Amino acid sequence: MMKVGVAQARKALWHVHNFGRARRWRGKAGVIAMFSRHPVVQSDPIDIAGRSHDLMIHSRVDGYNPLHLDSLLYRDRALFEYYCKMASIVPMETYPILEHFRKQQALANKPRLSKYRKEVEEVLEAMKLTPVSSRDFEGEKMDHWWGRTKVHRVVLEDLFMEGRIVIHHRKNGVKYYTSPEKIVPKRLLEVAPPGQEGYLKAKAALIARSSRLV
Repeated sequence: MMKVGVAQARKALWHVHNFGRARRWRGKAGVIAMFSRHPVVQSDPIDIAGRSHDLMIHSRVDGYNPLHLDSLLYRDRALFEYYCKMASIVPMETYPILEHFRKQQALANKPRLSKYRKEVEEVLEAMKLTPVSSRDFEGEKMDHWWGRTKVHRVVLEDLFMEGRIVIHHRKNGVKYYTSPEKIVPKRLLEVAPPGQEGYLKAKAALIARSSRLV
């Protein structure tokens, strides 16, 4: 077994995370290059000293502007927001890989969405005309894990987790949703997704690559 010293390990991680100046990625193209090497970036819209995903990218990409990421997410559709261990930004090409997890979420959400079928229908109907957010709906509230909130907000989150809707864009951190067919390329919607074993292996590989463990 090969043994690696602390200094060697530190130097190796420094280079694989692209912190060195000689081979730095640059600009919007650099953001895409970074995602090809770090395909899962934890996202957090809360901006105190900068959004966490912006800070992560800024440390690796010269000339980075948050507008680069917003463009890749919401205009070019090269990336999308979903869960891969945590709230994440991932390449659009990974969309089929996560289908198994979406199906798991659909089973878990079924009792609640059955209870709030009226709200589900309201959301899906409104979405035919324009992307929608929880702020577009009024109605009763319920207790959820993050506190008391509108039923429509919970319904939107559930539909998002099971893949019936996707994030179209954000405005001041607020998520606006639409149908996958309006965002995800048709060829990716038609790809046969992996089963449970294939999904777990692919997910583990994505996370390991993002941590640069491989």
